[in-house]
Amino acid sequence: MKPRPPRPPLALPLLLALAGCSGTESGSPAAEGAPIWEAELLHEIGSIDDPEQTLTRVGEVVLTETGEMLIGQPADMLIRVHDSDGALLNSIGRRGEGPGEVGSLADFAVRGDTVTVVDGGNSRVTRFAIDGALLDDEPWELVVVRGDRVGYMYRIGASPLQDGSSVSVPSVAAAAMVRGGGATVEIRPVVRRIDADGTLGDTVMVTDQAEHVRIPEDRGSVISMHPLMMEDRQGTGVVRVLRSPDGSPDAGTFRVIRVDAAGDTVFDRGFGFEPIPVPPDTLAAYLAEAPEELRERLEARMWAPDDRPPVEALALGSDGTIWLQREPVSDLVDWWALGPGSGEHLGTLRVPLGSRVVESRGDEVVVVRTDEFDVEYVQRWRLRR
Repeated sequence: MKPRPPRPPLALPLLLALAGCSGTESGSPAAEGAPIWEAELLHEIGSIDDPEQTLTRVGEVVLTETGEMLIGQPADMLIRVHDSDGALLNSIGRRGEGPGEVGSLADFAVRGDTVTVVDGGNSRVTRFAIDGALLDDEPWELVVVRGDRVGYMYRIGASPLQDGSSVSVPSVAAAAMVRGGGATVEIRPVVRRIDADGTLGDTVMVTDQAEHVRIPEDRGSVISMHPLMMEDRQGTGVVRVLRSPDGSPDAGTFRVIRVDAAGDTVFDRGFGFEPIPVPPDTLAAYLAEAPEELRERLEARMWAPDDRPPVEALALGSDGTIWLQREPVSDLVDWWALGPGSGEHLGTLRVPLGSRVVESRGDEVVVVRTDEFDVEYVQRWRLRR
């Protein structure tokens, strides 16, 4: 049997600190005056040799009001429940088609002692007690709106509003992104309310997938610059980040927009940044990773921008905090924390490359780190404000 690699120790850079400036040292107004926070590691879940701690690829992570941490394991079709000290309490769901089983684990939400799982594989919504007991389930079908060579797929939210509806950001399936003769597929996802029975309701937001993105016609970028968008965990609205280096709409500015379930703008806030150039060999490195038989065709269709997008990823906490992953600097990555109601820059969480913020509630933040063996670990930190 091949020996398992040793588990790497926690490195010094994992001693997180929240700093009031971005890793780009842009000196933007958003970065000035933000308080400096320190954080302590409470515990880490994950192992390569302990079955009770070993994780597969980490999906949704939720901190409950009573201190439990729920970790989605899509590959295993289950949710692990850990107590506030990191000990495994029980699991929710298992692979299958029968009662209490899961065919596809994507979204789930926690309300009190109830865990709601949206199971696209079995076309139903299933509710469990937090101890793993099955409560009930009801059928639900994916809603597909078809257009010209593009389809928008709406799914019911795991975090419904009081009237049972939820805000749904559609995923997009295009028959072909680029066609001969310069014809392209126009993608304009429409965010809509969706009832518990799958009926589409009012429009919340009309978007443009290519908004403020300057990509040569008939080409695709090796670095995504399209806007980022997510429903919030409470089902009360959506957060959108316009992040093209070309500006949104002003060069040297990215925008963060929060819209509520009624379609009203909560805030629309711009942040200045200093563009970071893309290395000149980025396109060549991308092509080198592609199968040899595809390289010539990809070379004619792919393109690399001059600068990196100012925001790499978006995450939303259960407490409403908006987390923005800024560009990597050296071996560290800065995550900006923005206030849920104003978009104010509250502080910057600095983590090593390979780590990402996935959840926050009050003074606690959950970070997923990936080690050099591509093994994932879930870390729980407490902020000292």
